[in-house]
Amino acid sequence: MRTNILALLALLLLTSCQPETPPQGLTVTIERVISGQVVVLRGFPYDPQAAITLRLSGINAPDLQQAPWGEAAHIALENQLQQSPTVTLALERAEPDQYDRYWGHLWQGDLWINRWLVEEGYVLAQGSDSPSPIQQRLSHAQDYARIKGIGIWQPDQPLRQTPAEFRR
Repeated sequence: MRTNILALLALLLLTSCQPETPPQGLTVTIERVISGQVVVLRGFPYDPQAAITLRLSGINAPDLQQAPWGEAAHIALENQLQQSPTVTLALERAEPDQYDRYWGHLWQGDLWINRWLVEEGYVLAQGSDSPSPIQQRLSHAQDYARIKGIGIWQPDQPLRQTPAEFRR
């Protein structure tokens, strides 16, 4: 059993240490953070002055009412993006969803914000029946946070319901 855990840790370490290169994307500026997974940004090429709402893809942040985790995710994202509000946006969807949000990934220099939130235990990685390489990286980051017992994975005060369960 102990050997299996050590092998899993070694595998996670190897996959999490592989370099990630920010994709070619749009350079945008963060205007404000709404929650642990939604931001408002400017600099979208269609209308550079317009404010655009972006839902971070591949993650699911605790609802703001899920104390203390929803607010912790919101504050962590806000603090990280305040360090350097100009980021690279890689859109996942070219059109907004029914809530008028675009979906995508943010990079702050070499830091992939979506993955960072998962790896630090602020948000959950969204699962999929047929995981893409991006979803696999997010899943590995979640395994890392879970093994370390950080953020929503703390043994003393874990997140007891997924955001979807909480909203129901």
